[in-house]
Amino acid sequence: MKKFTLCLFSILTIGITVAQTGNVGIGTNTPTEKLQVAGNVLVDENVIATKGLISGNIQRKYGPATNADNQFHTVELDANYGATAISVYSTGSFDGNIKIIGADISPLLSTTETWYYTNVSNTWTSKTTTTVKGQTFSGDGCDNCSQRVYCPDGYIVTGWEAHASGYLEDRLHIRCTKLADGYTTVETNEGVESILCFPNADVDNITHVGSCPAGTFIKGISIYTGNYYAGPLQVTCTGIKKTTQ
Repeated sequence: MKKFTLCLFSILTIGITVAQTGNVGIGTNTPTEKLQVAGNVLVDENVIATKGLISGNIQRKYGPATNADNQFHTVELDANYGATAISVYSTGSFDGNIKIIGADISPLLSTTETWYYTNVSNTWTSKTTTTVKGQTFSGDGCDNCSQRVYCPDGYIVTGWEAHASGYLEDRLHIRCTKLADGYTTVETNEGVESILCFPNADVDNITHVGSCPAGTFIKGISIYTGNYYAGPLQVTCTGIKKTTQ
């Protein structure tokens, strides 16, 4: 009996709650999942799950395996996958061989998808249309500058495309998918979040890569256009948080 009392006292003092639903909470009295922790979690070994955000399911999609000119290079993830990295090959005549890598986050995504493209002032504000894929928009781009387009709050990138010609101009497009109800993106400032690219230079005849840190997803893309595309390719990354309990 003494041993049982001591264990019960220890559980109460460290804030573990077992709700009537059977859910267990640490640091919260109202757990909404089988186990909910209100605070940081430190794991010394692997975290293993059979589905969801950390299912281990990774998808790699490839656009046209060519550097062909005067055509759109498009790559899209399957439903339920959020983009974590992209790459494009730059040559002396154009960009091609675009790729995208995504992680399975099926519980966090809706089925709402919209294509976005850079606006005329080339800022982190994008125009949108449901039919932007594979289309050009005269006068909305620029040469010898960075083309930038990003998803609105609550959306993440799930596909992208660029047009192969003498320059990119207004032809950088991204497919954004809305997060499921109860989730939203977590950022500090547009264009200031984690931006990772390699190489961070205008280098030709090389693959340019943009990748987000573990646990974050692509929300925006920036690509430099010269007379021909030469990079750098950058991604703006965002976390995902739950907004409802």
